[in-house]
Amino acid sequence: RSTTRPRSTTRPRSTTRPRLRSSSPKSSSKNSATSITSHTSSHSSMRQSSEHSTRTPNQRRGKNENSHRIRNDERSQCRRSPKSTKVIGSVKLTTDRSRRSAGKLLEKSVRSARSESSQSRHSADSSSHTRRKTPNHVSLRSSSVSSRGRHGVSGSSTTSHSISSSSKSSRSTASNPLADIMPSYLMDSHGLGRGLSSEKEMENRIADIIWGKFKDANSLSSGNSSSLGPPQDKATIVLTDVQGSTSLWEANPQAMQESLDIHDRILRRNCAFHNGYEIDTEGDAFFLAFHNPIDAFGFALKTQCDLYDTEWPSGILAIPAAAKEGCFCGLRVRMGIHQGHVESCRNEVTERTEYVGEAMNIAKCVEGMTHGGQILTTFQTWNVASYKAESVLDSPQVLDLGSYTLKPKGSDESPEFRIIQLVHSRLSFDYFAARRKPDSDSMLPLPSQGGRQFDAPITEGQLTASFHDAPHDNFEVTIAFVYFSQIENEIDDAKPIISELVKLVGELLVGTPGYQSQSNMLAFPDINEAVEFGLLLLDELKEKRVSAGGQIYTDLSKMVRFGCVHGTFLSMGPHRTTGRADYFGKIVNRAARITGKSELGTVNFGVIAEKEGAKLPQLKDKFVCKFKGTKQLKGVPEDMGIYEVTLDTRENVPLGLSINGRNLLAIEY
Repeated sequence: RSTTRPRSTTRPRSTTRPRLRSSSPKSSSKNSATSITSHTSSHSSMRQSSEHSTRTPNQRRGKNENSHRIRNDERSQCRRSPKSTKVIGSVKLTTDRSRRSAGKLLEKSVRSARSESSQSRHSADSSSHTRRKTPNHVSLRSSSVSSRGRHGVSGSSTTSHSISSSSKSSRSTASNPLADIMPSYLMDSHGLGRGLSSEKEMENRIADIIWGKFKDANSLSSGNSSSLGPPQDKATIVLTDVQGSTSLWEANPQAMQESLDIHDRILRRNCAFHNGYEIDTEGDAFFLAFHNPIDAFGFALKTQCDLYDTEWPSGILAIPAAAKEGCFCGLRVRMGIHQGHVESCRNEVTERTEYVGEAMNIAKCVEGMTHGGQILTTFQTWNVASYKAESVLDSPQVLDLGSYTLKPKGSDESPEFRIIQLVHSRLSFDYFAARRKPDSDSMLPLPSQGGRQFDAPITEGQLTASFHDAPHDNFEVTIAFVYFSQIENEIDDAKPIISELVKLVGELLVGTPGYQSQSNMLAFPDINEAVEFGLLLLDELKEKRVSAGGQIYTDLSKMVRFGCVHGTFLSMGPHRTTGRADYFGKIVNRAARITGKSELGTVNFGVIAEKEGAKLPQLKDKFVCKFKGTKQLKGVPEDMGIYEVTLDTRENVPLGLSINGRNLLAIEY
């Protein structure tokens, strides 16, 4: 009850709860208590009418005024609430609640609701005195529900969904576990009574229903995407195909037919849920279009999980190409995604909208590169939806597979696209754990890692290094940094110039063992490759000419710092957003500090200064190193020695000898 009794010195005479007696004198006290529980709404109304009749007019007027005051306070509190709440039908969800938490809450609530519903029906049947028969009621609510008023006004942070079912529908659908808590018309409208093989899948479907209403309320599209019809002008194309379907048909046609029915049902259900449009099908291949990339990625990730979780026929699982193996199970479906401009036309046979143009052609090229169970997309498409990766897409694993030259059908051009791989967080391989250096103290072995891993894309047009090409053997790497801070200090509006220089760094890395982890952070397997690339970069910058603010700048090498450190890393794995290899450990901070202490226009490396002398890395004969001093770096407890590296201008001059009267530090081989 939301209202409180007004303070008064006189207490009403009759405020006691009316007693309820069973019609049968032999019914036990336990059955009587159960009967009272099954008729709560009826008794509540009787108690309210009794109290209302015993109150004076002034007391009733005070109650109504107090009730209005509470409702006004609730409205003002909702207006002041910092969280935005979407109310759709009987569903109220806050925008900061994820689908995963809703799913867990529903899973727990559905089980308890089914138990309560069964107990209430049992008690109702055992009790012979029934004043009014009410339908079984289930309320799925979070623990933060604050109920006010007779109609149950909930707070702004409440997740509630009420589902009712009548006794008639319960008897007609007794074989369905959800018949106890959902009416038949609601189950039919959402497909809850058909094609669901397990109780877990039914509970997941309920979570999808509620999450779909919440997602539609927060959709990026203008209005409801499902009511807009097929996309126009610009669309996100998703092409799917079953890997090795021909061999599966040959091995077991009956099992393959059943599996394709499951496959088609899952894809069409998720396509409708994510506001997609089915363009056409060719055998087991689907051509789909979405209004925005977020819906397309949500469809692809959810479909891969559903295909893994579903119960496949035993005949299809007996075939090696569809057997359960790690995070693969059943049909392996590959998916290619790309967003771009399209031209729509109507198919004369199917009378459905079809698409031609750049987006469709690029999507076909991307889908042709994929393996079974893999999702590939272009970086341009992923970049549009990457900011929603955590809040909407449940933080999928992102892998940068490098840039490739694609050859769209019917085009003479071969555009270059950077390809991104997406894997659902439940099915992903933990690279950070697999490529983590074991603890030297405990020497515990690395835990066995599961998850989906794929071979290189099916193409020969790779241009740049992928995540799998990043150095990580023996947990050793040379981390290098390129600093353009001096350009920012001397040139106004230096961002376009720095962007051009970062692109130049990536172009120079092509064909080398180096890897561009970030815009100014590089990784090499050995320090020789690092210093050689640094010297090459400075030579290129000497010839570089840029203009800014009406002034021409030459020899940009004098405004760039390059430093590196070789050592072991703690762990490495893909960046959450870019998918590039990301390194962690002491070596990263030390390389950054060494670069900051280096002189402009020079290539330097750092080592830990020890009492008996620093152990320098073994450099090639064409390099000459010069000791620049010992520095105390911020955050590094040990002193670091800095060495400048240059090319030997004289032939056959071994390291360690004096050149032009300068004593060079000898290197131990």
